[in-house]
Amino acid sequence: MARRDAGCALTSRERVLRALSHREPDRVPVDLGGTDVTSMQYDAYRRLRRHLGLTGPVTLAQPDQLLPCLEEPVLALARTDAEPVEFPPTRWLGSTFPAGEPTLLPVECVPEPQPDGSWVIRNADGQVTARLAQGAPCFRQVRFPLADVDDISDLDTHQADVDALDACSFAPMDFAALGERAARLLRESGRFLVLYIGGHIFSGAQWMFGYEKFMADLVLRPKLAQALLERITRMHIERFEKFADAVGANVQMVLIADDLGTQKAPQLSPEMYRKLIKPHQAALCRAIRDRLKVHLCLHTDGAVRDLIPDFIDLGIDVLNPVQVSAAGMDTAELKREFGGDISFWGGGCDTQHVLPFGTPEEVRDEVRRRIDDLAPGGGFVFSHIHNIPPETPPENILAMYEAVRAV
Repeated sequence: MARRDAGCALTSRERVLRALSHREPDRVPVDLGGTDVTSMQYDAYRRLRRHLGLTGPVTLAQPDQLLPCLEEPVLALARTDAEPVEFPPTRWLGSTFPAGEPTLLPVECVPEPQPDGSWVIRNADGQVTARLAQGAPCFRQVRFPLADVDDISDLDTHQADVDALDACSFAPMDFAALGERAARLLRESGRFLVLYIGGHIFSGAQWMFGYEKFMADLVLRPKLAQALLERITRMHIERFEKFADAVGANVQMVLIADDLGTQKAPQLSPEMYRKLIKPHQAALCRAIRDRLKVHLCLHTDGAVRDLIPDFIDLGIDVLNPVQVSAAGMDTAELKREFGGDISFWGGGCDTQHVLPFGTPEEVRDEVRRRIDDLAPGGGFVFSHIHNIPPETPPENILAMYEAVRAV
């Protein structure tokens, strides 16, 4: 693929905005670390740092996901064009979590070691909410707070649990501080600014009831399931108003997340999705569109091709990622079918097979193929698929970004 407009350099913010308006920028925009689904997990990062000669403790921005604060030499290597607007932690605490090497943790999220070698995270009431098993890539939820709810009337006693859904785990939700950070980044950073608000509705209900219970209740007790979805949606809209008041016009994209796919198909048929879930997502999307003039991005993994027309109908104009290893998520076909109506943020390199386990040349070939499929005409921001997994060797990460720079 030929280099575009090589003599017309843009700022990172301009580059992404041009791509999302379906025009080709001076080069393919890149995101590494602009969101918590386009970053790098701890083990991959510490090996990359060692390979690059970086020293000192790793700062773990989000201990529950084992996501580090990416340092400027790494961001410069990737030539990243995006940056997150996040709540700042109160302070950093020295630790050796999770691998016995020096780290810094936000004081709001300090995992506790267990006799069996695992680690746990507790909520403010001291309940264990998540556990990191030995060798696992991140913490897994172990507490489903509404698992015993069988009647709509019982939901009222669990409003605090609903309100805690998608609440920031690594910093106080200080909206004034968030607004100050957004304003400062707009002044001082030339990067495209992304605000992640959570927004899990379908997934949020699964996390409240438990996966099996909620999926069964959608069919067997639909009034109960819908009552929970309504409460979750209302909470997200009310919280979003606080986000909007804080950041105003200082961000360029709002990211919401709601995993709807599996490896082979959507979790629900398109008909069930449209009847049971889409109206709630539509209410949240309308609230966002009514307040902020921003790009609206949905993060959902898996095989969601059949739902993309619905996402477009919701006013979502950016999809993250493109999980190319899932059924029906062929990049050339998606670009041809939907590329005029939605932009693709991610899909630049498969992270299930190629990036962690391929050779550097296989990584380069994968990157070239995905860019050739997705970049023409704009509408594409390069990123790997979800966070770079812990097994990924430094040589493959370097090969990925070398291939992007060579385009």
